[in-house]
Amino acid sequence: MEPSSTKASAPPERSILPSGRFDSFLALFFLVYLGAASLMLTTLMDVNEPKWFLIRTAAPALLTVAVLRGLWGGGGLGRPGPLGFLALAYLAWHALSCFGAVNPGRALTWTSNLAGLVCTFFLAARIASRPATRNALCWTLLAIGGAVSVYGVAQHFGHDFFPWQIHREVPVSRGVSFYGHATFTASVLIQIIPLGLALFAASARWPARGLIAMPLGLMLYHLSITGARMATLAFLVTTGCAALWWVLHRRRERAGEGRPAPSVRRIAAVLAIILVAVAVGAGFVVRAWQTKGSDAFAIRQSSLALRLYTWETASRMTFAHPLMGVGAGNYEIASPRYWNTVEQVRTARYGRWMQQAHNEYLQTAAELGLPGVALLLAIFAYGLVMALDVAARAPRREDRLLGLGMAAAIAAIAIDANITFSLQAPGSALVLWTVLGLIAASHQALGRPE
Repeated sequence: MEPSSTKASAPPERSILPSGRFDSFLALFFLVYLGAASLMLTTLMDVNEPKWFLIRTAAPALLTVAVLRGLWGGGGLGRPGPLGFLALAYLAWHALSCFGAVNPGRALTWTSNLAGLVCTFFLAARIASRPATRNALCWTLLAIGGAVSVYGVAQHFGHDFFPWQIHREVPVSRGVSFYGHATFTASVLIQIIPLGLALFAASARWPARGLIAMPLGLMLYHLSITGARMATLAFLVTTGCAALWWVLHRRRERAGEGRPAPSVRRIAAVLAIILVAVAVGAGFVVRAWQTKGSDAFAIRQSSLALRLYTWETASRMTFAHPLMGVGAGNYEIASPRYWNTVEQVRTARYGRWMQQAHNEYLQTAAELGLPGVALLLAIFAYGLVMALDVAARAPRREDRLLGLGMAAAIAAIAIDANITFSLQAPGSALVLWTVLGLIAASHQALGRPE
């Protein structure tokens, strides 16, 4: 008698909501959260606590739902990947800094803020794992950038109907928009504009290109009136380098495929486009300096000199606490003990002092020690390498262009962080960790068919 062949029965389906429908709902709620946290308004320009509160509550709540859904219905969040492990290590180091912090409560607050951003990273990576929701996330970022610039440009022309608190250093006419400060607004724009340019280049239909061009034009004009000098330079340099990388990469591809070299007419057209881009970029730089009322090296304005003295203070703090730092978010509290003579005199005479180091890397080293700043640099470096890998190896042209746009966005904010404290502002930090999630998902998609 032949043994009866029985088919292995599949485990019972425990999911109440189908996986595809759950992912769609999760993506919808995440996009709503992203828009709300980016476009929230407060009457006080420098008060970001409402945005931070939303980030550190809504993002963990959504991630908890996603994890529970994965445990109940299968799937889960997937492997965190190297970038995810770096993000978790950076968060863990923040948590460790609370124990030896000058003010543990302040350190705990900033650790909870970072926890919300890391949750945002994992949510963005989960949502961007499918091409359709990945595109929706990119379009949402473009819509956020467009909304920011609509409001900022309206402010520039005197149409602001919101009762802002008057800021003595940053007038509303520079397009402070939803962030209350033109510098932080520029830090958001230089991350979204490269993604918009990638979407524009990847779109095959002219109606779609026209739809993308409208917010892109507004964001470029808005960037030119913010007076954010380092952000403007960072955007132009990284976008130019990304364009050059794309041209050289395409040339190597053509040579490898044995295709003929481009014609003289095509080369001339590319050179003409480059010359126009250089001229427009030079105009952007000049306008940024004029808007700020600054000379070439910010000597007359003393902006660079003040930063140099502050960087010295941050360096002194790092040498005093090289391993664990003074605690996350504790720079303002601990720095007076390490002030140089210039900062002491400035505080005594004018009653003002630098609450931040105006350099994310030096401040991170002072607050978290050398291991903390090493983790931050590793996140930027690995994110950039992964984005360029997507730009080089993705099978679809659209994904390669998106990878290049993400690389330009990461490089721009990394350069901007050398002179500002944009990672401490909720708007620019939220966009950064969302883009990092996009990079992680796009890179993971290289190893699987879509």
